Amino acid sequence: MKNIILIIICFFTFVSSSFSCENAEQLKLFPIGIYNNTVISVDIEITRRFAYEIGKRYNVTIHDSISTNSAVSLKNRLSVYDLNQNLISSEIIDSTYFIGRDYTKELRKNHDKVVKLILKKYPTIELFEVKYLSFCDFQEKCNYIKTNYNDSTKTKKVIHEGKSYDLEGLKDKNNYFLSDNYLENYIPSLPISSIRIYETQKVKLITVHLGTQSNLPVFANMPKKEYQDEKIDYSSIKTFVYQEPLNHHGYGLDVFFSIVK
Repeated sequence: MKNIILIIICFFTFVSSSFSCENAEQLKLFPIGIYNNTVISVDIEITRRFAYEIGKRYNVTIHDSISTNSAVSLKNRLSVYDLNQNLISSEIIDSTYFIGRDYTKELRKNHDKVVKLILKKYPTIELFEVKYLSFCDFQEKCNYIKTNYNDSTKTKKVIHEGKSYDLEGLKDKNNYFLSDNYLENYIPSLPISSIRIYETQKVKLITVHLGTQSNLPVFANMPKKEYQDEKIDYSSIKTFVYQEPLNHHGYGLDVFFSIVK
């Protein structure tokens, strides 16, 4: 009888975990270039929920055989930042949704739409070249970058080529994606998911994605290794976009800092 009870408890624990694990939030920044000493960026807010929840958000009936299948909402913005990622302005272009977990095609379509608007609005923009992309597998130390988190002050600094840099974007109260609670108690302690390096003639911009690693027991003791995805093409800034790892109950955001050459 005890064994049966244990089995039932384990089953409902698993089901509860499975049915709650779709919730995830992520902010991706895709900087396009420099204009008047500001960074012009395609920002995409990514929300993963069950399909019926996304349907409620858009006030539509999602015709899906299983309403608890994953669905993704993409809110697309054209944003302007200073070189330290303090937000100057952000315009919502539109929002879309997609059924399923692989939303790469939808992400590219949304990205391309905002890029066209940027090129039209800022015809003299100096476009970035993407020099480097690496996935750090949720570690604190990677090639080119390591982070230093101060638990007492709840602040994070980035070390690059022996120099320490503040992440001003984590202090910006005007950022639409940040809440005071997350800023003070959560975000600064997140590990690194990926690193990107962009360059113009005068500016080197390093973007770091901070995100939650999976807390499922099966992944707890798996070895971590930084890697590069050769399938991602970053030969042109106009088409450079990719799907960032987003774990169950995931939360992540891009932050950047600049080095003037």
